[in-house]
Amino acid sequence: MARPKWSEDIDIVCHDEERLERLAYGSGPGAVVRGYPAKGGLYVLQKASSVEVEFLGFDRFDTEASSDADTEEALCDNMRRLGAVWWKTQYDYVMSRIGARWPKVPQLYILVGWPAGGGIWVFNATEPNGD
Repeated sequence: MARPKWSEDIDIVCHDEERLERLAYGSGPGAVVRGYPAKGGLYVLQKASSVEVEFLGFDRFDTEASSDADTEEALCDNMRRLGAVWWKTQYDYVMSRIGARWPKVPQLYILVGWPAGGGIWVFNATEPNGD
């Protein structure tokens, strides 16, 4: 996909061969989790709760990436189940964070629960307030 002409004027350095931090906490709620599938690109799960971080198999304070391809694919599969968005390049992901979105990605809000009696509960909306 061609980048918009105006993007050439933006001075952002993002090397696709360098992986961003796997698990990152900011000043807001939740964590950002990144996975790197074998097909290329990256999956990003925004505002992951501590329960989701634990479901993905992370220690909250150990953010190291796995070097095992099978472990990485399993992580990406679980991230997709929680609503992670796939980006073709890290450049596209970084540009989306500053408001230059292409392609337009709807802001999904997905909560997943596993009741003790079995099964799965899924709340899927486009906004956190359930609209």
